[in-house]
Amino acid sequence: MTRQIIIRTTAFVAAVILINTMPGFAYSAGLGGNDMYADAVYLICETDISPLQATIPYLNYSYTGSEITPIPTLKYNGVELTEGTDYLVSYSNNVDIGEGSAVVTLRGIGSYKGTTASYFNITQRNISECNISGIGEEHFTGKPVCPLPTVQFGSCTFEKDVDYTLSYSENTKCGTGYVTIKGRNRLKGSKTVKFKIRNWDVTKDFGAVPNDNGDDYTAFSKALAKAKTMPEGEQLVLEVPAGKYQISKTLGIYSNTKLLLDKKAEIINCTDNKTLLAVMGSNGNSDGFTGYTEAHDITIEGGIWNGNGEEKTIAKGIMVFRNSKNITIKNTVFKKVYGSHYLICDGISGLKVTGTVFKDYVPYTGSWKNYDFTKYTTDAKSRKSFIGAIEAVHIDFAEDETPCRDVEVSGCTFDGVPAGVGTHHINSKKGKNIFIHDNVFKNIWFSCVHASSFNNVKVYNNTATNSGLLFRSEDSESEVYDNTFTGLKKLDPARYNDDDVMYGVLSMKNSKLTLRRNILKNIPGSGLLIMNNGSLETNISDNIISGCTLNGMYIDSAAVTLRYNNISDCKRNGISANNAKIDCQKNNILSCGASYAYLSGSCADSIVGNNGISRGAVFGGTLGKAVKAETNKPTISKFKITIPYSSYTYTGKAIKPKVTVKNGSTKMSTEAYKVTYQNNTKIGTATIIIEGKGRYRGFVKKTFVIKPKPGNLKLTASEGAFKAYWPENKQASGYTVTYSKDKNFKKDVYSYTVKKSSKTSVNFSSKPKSGETWYVKYRAYIEVDGKKYGNYSEVKSIKVK
Repeated sequence: MTRQIIIRTTAFVAAVILINTMPGFAYSAGLGGNDMYADAVYLICETDISPLQATIPYLNYSYTGSEITPIPTLKYNGVELTEGTDYLVSYSNNVDIGEGSAVVTLRGIGSYKGTTASYFNITQRNISECNISGIGEEHFTGKPVCPLPTVQFGSCTFEKDVDYTLSYSENTKCGTGYVTIKGRNRLKGSKTVKFKIRNWDVTKDFGAVPNDNGDDYTAFSKALAKAKTMPEGEQLVLEVPAGKYQISKTLGIYSNTKLLLDKKAEIINCTDNKTLLAVMGSNGNSDGFTGYTEAHDITIEGGIWNGNGEEKTIAKGIMVFRNSKNITIKNTVFKKVYGSHYLICDGISGLKVTGTVFKDYVPYTGSWKNYDFTKYTTDAKSRKSFIGAIEAVHIDFAEDETPCRDVEVSGCTFDGVPAGVGTHHINSKKGKNIFIHDNVFKNIWFSCVHASSFNNVKVYNNTATNSGLLFRSEDSESEVYDNTFTGLKKLDPARYNDDDVMYGVLSMKNSKLTLRRNILKNIPGSGLLIMNNGSLETNISDNIISGCTLNGMYIDSAAVTLRYNNISDCKRNGISANNAKIDCQKNNILSCGASYAYLSGSCADSIVGNNGISRGAVFGGTLGKAVKAETNKPTISKFKITIPYSSYTYTGKAIKPKVTVKNGSTKMSTEAYKVTYQNNTKIGTATIIIEGKGRYRGFVKKTFVIKPKPGNLKLTASEGAFKAYWPENKQASGYTVTYSKDKNFKKDVYSYTVKKSSKTSVNFSSKPKSGETWYVKYRAYIEVDGKKYGNYSEVKSIKVK
């Protein structure tokens, strides 16, 4: 556009204008009165800025989430034009990322016309420039912990899976976890942020005060109730720090809860008529459930649970679980229960009690009218017997008759409690898979283990001292093996009736029993009492029974097979049977006061033969037609029996060490004994049975170890290290690698033990140095009774690089 401006002035001025203005002026002169004048016509032509190129500070700008408005600069003939006077600025496509897609447009104004545009890039924002928030301290849930960070730059919040992805590491247990944020779309780069994972804490998070004062029920109750609000599949893990906590009401514990107590944390019952803790269903109640539906997956570990029995007048247990599954009690102490069970488990599927101590029982001394079990205790005599049957760990059926199943009690100590584990109740629905092993029982009033209405009971590797009975069975199928039991030193009249006697094992009323490799001694009664089992099979083998005040075994109305038992020093009879069917052969029955065997009633189908007995021992009682007693002869068990070595190397064939039998200094002929071997081919413990024959009977069992044969050792060297390889031996317990710079292994000898047979190599880098020569050998070993057996390979050498 051209604009015309007419300026009327003197000719002189017009001339000046002409001389000093830009092209585009024209003028004309004339006379006006006395004065000369001129009209100057000024034609203003606007300059087009389109050919010009504006500059902006940078070509690349990182994404901000808002409009990016760089300030442009525009020059004409070297002169910088002014925004707002010479041009206006506008922007487009200046938010989202793109290469060359953001536009800054300058439109001329005033003396300028046209437009010009410059382009710039909006690039990904680097995550390192962003603010990461929302991650700090997280709580362990039993599943991978995956906190969601907030990623911001200024007022812009980026979106997960749109602008970045997340990956986690070390986020499955308490400690430090890591989340890596990796950019995409509007973000680039990555950043790793750490976060703390910890358990819930009953003091920090819920306000419990461990000062043995006040009442911490509310804090504990709120903490345990947290499990009800956890997402499905997650676990509440609640820590209880050291200190003493007073609890006035029964605490409820819910599914998916793990309660971790410091070993010095003590939970004290400060109410008279409540248990300390009971399982709760999803509805917040502890009653009305059937089957195994009330709760599941509960663990209580550590700490001390104090029933505070000295201050009680009402007999109550410490914990109650009913109609639930997967309950674990671990490394805990239960003490001072008053007149009741410590741990009541009725109708539980999957119960594990490990490493736990039950002690300091407080006998009931209150009014029998207030006693929960009055219906069972109608007189003083029955009260003594019944109270003695109250198990510390009560494994019973629930009110709907749901039985316990898949129960394991192991590594526990029971000290001074009326009874150890089990139930004295008979139920039409039998529990099953009850495993009681590797426990210590001390000063138990009556039964260490009490099995009633259970199938597949296994009781093994337990030790019991100064206790009433090792095992009592009723209406059950059980195996009892590898236990050691020492009976009561005396019967305390405060606990026992005048006519009470004890037994090592009592099996009665329709019980099927296998009893093997147990040691039962010093029992104020009989070692075994097997009665009222009808035709159910009872197998008794390889047991040592001694020092009983009555009989080694008493069998009444039962069918029993006895093999390879050692029975000695019993005041009455070695074996006494009444109305029973016994097959008693190949046992040693020695130094018993009356008879080595005494049969009465109807035992006509019994066999008592081929046993080793003391010289002059007698057979007593009513023999019956088929009882063969004449084949019982002096035992060879008093002879000295040896084999050359205690261990032999595996050959793949049967190993039969030579047996030597001596009576004093006289070597016995093989006419006096026969030898058989068992388990003598594979790696492990083999058995030799030496049985008397001819003039002798009885037996002796000796064992030897078959140890692994070493394979070929291979060595490889690397810088400052070497590595040893060997073939896998699946029958081995593990491997030992021994290495030294001394080829004779006299000094500076080092060893490394591998405890898994599947691991077949080890790298050594802490001792070796570059340039050194090391001598190496290895062995595969088997461990028996704490001792390792195995031969070393040939020595090989390796020079470290």
